[in-house]
Amino acid sequence: SALCTFSSEQYGLGQDVSSMLQYAPEVFDLLISSTAAIAARALSRSADAERFAPFPSGIEITDRTSKIKTFMNGSSNNYALISEVISKLPSVRDMAKYPNTSALRTALDAQHPLAFPLLRWILTSNRTHLAKLKPEEHISSVPTSHQYLMLSATPARERVFQQRKAQYGSFWAFHGSGFFNWHAILR
Repeated sequence: SALCTFSSEQYGLGQDVSSMLQYAPEVFDLLISSTAAIAARALSRSADAERFAPFPSGIEITDRTSKIKTFMNGSSNNYALISEVISKLPSVRDMAKYPNTSALRTALDAQHPLAFPLLRWILTSNRTHLAKLKPEEHISSVPTSHQYLMLSATPARERVFQQRKAQYGSFWAFHGSGFFNWHAILR
């Protein structure tokens, strides 16, 4: 809701962006990149715009000139502005060097007034837990060093899965999807 977004943005409630950047930079990079990919896809193929869900429609700030800035263009999603703001973000490696969220926010505000709110939204709208796998955990038949574990089940559902796994067994299955779909899949 707009009130939750306002509270989160204005009062710094929720996850600490700077700590998350330092703790899991690869995960944050994946989240930013997937948001950039769906924004670019929505711009180039309007039929794919509905795949940009959720959309940061609740982000609204007042800039130094008292003008309200948002990612909405009237009642339409402004994919071009999302792409513009993401293009102004420093690399994740550079953002992780800031000692705290306040310093990071000051630096991002200088790039674009919506940069920090978007970055925070990208983090807080992700409902899954992502962790980059250690090399010894990699699936050898998948030839990339960019492998992640994604957890999205509640503890109760995980418990049921583990019980059924013990009873019936399990197997690995792989599913491919265009990177522009990952924004919605991860949320």
